[in-house]
This record gives sequence, structure tokens and C-alpha cells, in this order.
Amino acid sequence: MNLRDIKKDIEYVLSAFVEDCSVVACVNPKVTDGSVSELMEEAIAPRQGERQD
Repeated sequence: MNLRDIKKDIEYVLSAFVEDCSVVACVNPKVTDGSVSELMEEAIAPRQGERQD
């Protein structure tokens, strides 16, 4: 497995995580939007920094 494949896998897992967070926020009224958006931002932040380099 090369680095390109690993990056694609990471992107896929992060996308699935963000989508799952969005679904949970919409379906579960006990979950606050703020907590879900914090989780998504925390998960995405390292990848955004990598892309800016």
C-alpha cells in the first residue's frame, strides 16, 4: 500500500464520519448541534492544515 492509497482511505473515513455526525444531529434530538459541529471541526482540522501546505 502506498501513501496515495492511505490518503484516500483517510479521506473516505473522514467523509463517512462527518456524514454520520450530520445524520446523528438531524435524527437524535438529545444531541446538541454545537457538540456535533465541534466533533466534525476537530476531525477535519488536521486535514485542512495538510491541504494548505
